[in-house]
Amino acid sequence: MTTSLTLPVAAPKPATTRVIRRDGSPAPLNIAKIRAVVEWACAGLEANPITLEAGLTTRLANGVTTREIQDNLIDCALSMCSPAEPDWRYVAGRLHIWSLWKDTQVFRQRGTRNREPDEDKPAVRIAELYAAYAETAIAKVRSGQYDDRLLAAYTPEEL
Repeated sequence: MTTSLTLPVAAPKPATTRVIRRDGSPAPLNIAKIRAVVEWACAGLEANPITLEAGLTTRLANGVTTREIQDNLIDCALSMCSPAEPDWRYVAGRLHIWSLWKDTQVFRQRGTRNREPDEDKPAVRIAELYAAYAETAIAKVRSGQYDDRLLAAYTPEEL
């Protein structure tokens, strides 16, 4: 008589790759978010988003920052640019604009959050952050740094 012993085998836990967001907080890697940004950057262009994604996959590791992911996507797009495939430069440009937008978003969020008590800077609200924008824009137009059409198109209240 042969008796077989069956031991319960635990399924291996999937390794969760963690990324560091621009605000410094950790988060699980979300490929769907990367894919959505890549598809947005390639929309309407002669650029295959799958090709760009394929260039990124080898660069993902635990603890990578979202800025590094974004910079890698930009570098991949630029490296694929050629006379035969010039649209990759537009993809890189869109990804760069996205990166600047994300930086601005983080900056604005930091301005509205309460900071730790040991920091010497008080919390700043968005309205306070841009309170002097109209005066700054007027001064920049007068100094020649901004185009004077800015003041022709907008009133100080609109700025």
